[in-house]
Amino acid sequence: MTSYCFFLRKSVLIGLFMLLCNFMTAQEYSDDFYTFEQNMVKCKKDAEAVRADLDAVVRSCEEIVRTHPSEGPRALLLVGELYKDAANEELCDSRLSQKYYRRAYATSAPDDHFTRSKALYCQGLLYYYNLQDFPQDFDSAYYYFNQAARYEDLYLVGVATLLQYGFGVEQDEKSALANYAVAIAGGSDCFADFYATEYTLRARTNGILNTEAYDNYRRYFVENNLNRNWSSALPLLKAAAEAGYPPAMLDLSIFYMNGKIISDRQEIIDQADRVLQQAVKAGYVPAMYQYGFLQECQLTSAGDKRAKTMFEYYKRSAEAGYAPGQYATGICYLKGYGVKQDLEKAGEWVTAAVNQGYKRAVEGQNSVLAQIEKINAEKENARQERIRKWAMAMEIIAGVANVASQAMTVNVPTSSQHYANSSQVLNGTPAQTKSEVSSQTASTEVSKGYFPVVKIGKGFGQTWSDAKGTVEVCENTRSKIKSIKIGNRYFTLSENRKNEFLGVSVARYNYFTIINDVYYFVAL
Repeated sequence: MTSYCFFLRKSVLIGLFMLLCNFMTAQEYSDDFYTFEQNMVKCKKDAEAVRADLDAVVRSCEEIVRTHPSEGPRALLLVGELYKDAANEELCDSRLSQKYYRRAYATSAPDDHFTRSKALYCQGLLYYYNLQDFPQDFDSAYYYFNQAARYEDLYLVGVATLLQYGFGVEQDEKSALANYAVAIAGGSDCFADFYATEYTLRARTNGILNTEAYDNYRRYFVENNLNRNWSSALPLLKAAAEAGYPPAMLDLSIFYMNGKIISDRQEIIDQADRVLQQAVKAGYVPAMYQYGFLQECQLTSAGDKRAKTMFEYYKRSAEAGYAPGQYATGICYLKGYGVKQDLEKAGEWVTAAVNQGYKRAVEGQNSVLAQIEKINAEKENARQERIRKWAMAMEIIAGVANVASQAMTVNVPTSSQHYANSSQVLNGTPAQTKSEVSSQTASTEVSKGYFPVVKIGKGFGQTWSDAKGTVEVCENTRSKIKSIKIGNRYFTLSENRKNEFLGVSVARYNYFTIINDVYYFVAL
């Protein structure tokens, strides 16, 4: 399975990558824009980038604004991102970032909802974070998040986050939950945030919320997500997790899996396993999914015993309505990971995730459907091939039975008697007789196109069903088959009986039928 990496949890941190992934869906861009975009991405990711690199990107952006006005707003948007999140922090300038966001909004067409919503939302993020060169202002952040949501529902994730923790507004977990739901339907992947809010609201309502654990988690969120101070955030997160707050356990496991806390692989697995098991026991649905993902990260092959555990936990989260788990369960059914392949169930689970607006499922749905169609086609081709081979086998057996009947040799057959040349039988020509093939060895006969046929009568004391199946040789003695397996049933034959299975080093017979109370078997 393709592995599915869902480590980035907080959807409020929507960054450049999402922006770039959506750029090409609305319109085609000029070669100048593609060149500008590549230079911009390099500059954004390269910690060695210098002012001259950034200035070159800005000049190319202004050239696009001048020569390709329709592409200008999104180029301006990208430069705003660059000033906000350049890898070299010396190049970051939140004031200039806001300037380019505002220009992008002002020059965009009224129906360009992508650019307008993104420009507004990113301005909200500038006020949301605690940046050195920009004043933190939750009221302004709330305003811009709401304005962005007028164009795209997914940006209600920002409003929901403020409501969830009471940043700049009165804390209202019920309203936060409703806003998360709308944002999810609009394409945001904030499922973990939704479930964290739901758990907290339910626990608070039932009077079982550990307030000290929750307060530590809220402080961790501020230190990690707003102040970006990981060293101060980690002790708070561990305290919240150890006190039994499931959302903290989930976050802590993710940080373990990211290698952000410890580097030893086995210790990472052990610690992540420990905290996830605690969250699963508490019934926390996202932890069930994450535990399945932990097993997936350790898989060495499709037959790895951990695949079954992976599927079990993915399915538990899926049945609880967790969209990432539904999609992962569908992929397991599609690929046969940890469960028998079932294309119908694969389609059902992927569709369930799509219906919830899960972005990964929406983007992957066409690929999954194409794979299902391909597998179904391959299965149908295989079925038609089996039908063709079955017809061929029956003609071969019929030819052998006809020769045996004419020669009156139905009692003690020998291996060479029961070979028939397939092309002769299919063309209506009688099969070769014993004398015509007696000088040939079994291996030579098979290589020349002869198919081994074995027959036995009902007189052996066994009652067999008249059905197609696989006959597997279980024991050979001096080329005489002593026992066979048909389906899941075993049959043993005594050497002192007249009629015997006569082996020719053929270990598997794929087709059999009854002619005149005699069973005939053939391998193709």
